[in-house]
Amino acid sequence: MLVPIHEYRPGLTVRVVDRLPAPITVQLLRLPNGTTVPELTQPDEYAGYVARTEPGADRVRSTMIVFTRGSLETDACYTFEADVQVFNTQLHLFETAVSRIASAGDACNVPQTPEQR
Repeated sequence: MLVPIHEYRPGLTVRVVDRLPAPITVQLLRLPNGTTVPELTQPDEYAGYVARTEPGADRVRSTMIVFTRGSLETDACYTFEADVQVFNTQLHLFETAVSRIASAGDACNVPQTPEQR
């Protein structure tokens, strides 16, 4: 999964809100001048999703756009893995794996800090 660099936190849980239309995803994965970056010669291979962070320990809810070559389930919850690498600095994207922790409609069991237990 591709995640905005400034939004990534290991263990962060997000709920997928909706899938973006393909033309918007392609536009977001291009540089402002319309060209592609070397890592992304075919941005149409990716699906874009709007995801909202789940409230948790000292977190305010925020919204981000993530991209994946696979598909994500709308209204399901996913957690960002700790292993991350820079995908492209011009697009400000990290690449990381995610784990689905809840299906659509289920509660996201966001880990709590020791102070909240």
